[in-house]
Amino acid sequence: MKIRFALFTLVVLFFISCNSDNKKITIGINQFAQHPILDEVYSGIKERLSKEKNIEIIYKVSNADINISTQINNQFVANDVSLIIALGTPVAQSAIKSTKTIPIVFGAITDPVGAGLANSLDKPGGNKTGTTNRWPFEKQVSLIKIIKPNVKNVGIIVNPGEDNCNFGMIYIKKALDFNKISYTELPIMNTSEIMSVMSSLISKCDLLLISPSNTVISSMPSIIKIANENNVMVIGGDKSSVEKGSVISYAYDDHEIGISTAEVAMKILNNKVNPGDLPVIQPPNAKIYFNQTSADKYKISLPDSVKQQIFMKY
Repeated sequence: MKIRFALFTLVVLFFISCNSDNKKITIGINQFAQHPILDEVYSGIKERLSKEKNIEIIYKVSNADINISTQINNQFVANDVSLIIALGTPVAQSAIKSTKTIPIVFGAITDPVGAGLANSLDKPGGNKTGTTNRWPFEKQVSLIKIIKPNVKNVGIIVNPGEDNCNFGMIYIKKALDFNKISYTELPIMNTSEIMSVMSSLISKCDLLLISPSNTVISSMPSIIKIANENNVMVIGGDKSSVEKGSVISYAYDDHEIGISTAEVAMKILNNKVNPGDLPVIQPPNAKIYFNQTSADKYKISLPDSVKQQIFMKY
């Protein structure tokens, strides 16, 4: 009888162990908007997580609405997901208000410290960590004098409602001042204002520099069209900006940043580590992306030192 009971106990423990090993891990991913940069980051996350067993992904898009972001994050908490991945500064800010216990991994945030998402890049603290995609602003500005040595005035469209844009403009302005380049910036709050702002700005500049604004990046086709119609070249931005017509930029591979974001998530889940003790991952060296078609339109010839650095040509 005792032997039978012992065998029964072993069988029960075996099945409990199996069920524990096969328990699904649920990751809630909240993306602020359908946006070239965030879409690329998500593609990297999805690729990396597809290699894991027993991972269930709940993917939601907030449609650039902070109220929807909050609703999604609150639903993730109510569903007791294992971890939240927040793509975009507003979504991440909402997530850390929704829970202090569920691990949060933010992805591709320009300024995690300034946005209140991390105490420092080395030790973000609390239940959150993630990746940053701070643009190499100084390098982007340095390209202006290479591409157009006699530039008179640079035009920049900004969205003062975006923390990431405000943060980036601090460094862009410093770099422009350092290089003694004059500039004019005009604000927008949403994509519907692009046409009117471009009409006003295009007559005030002979080159456009893309700011780190989600609104601006989403409006690249319209910006490129109007700029080309007025023979004003565009430079800077992320790699998708160059693909759409910006002549050249130093940028990062957002797909790789997505893979790194997923790696952080799995490190937390597999090793049971405290997110706040993990440093924010910063991207590797920036690469040069170059649009040959746009360069040909403006008869641009790059010096050999720059040509040798081109990582991808469109």
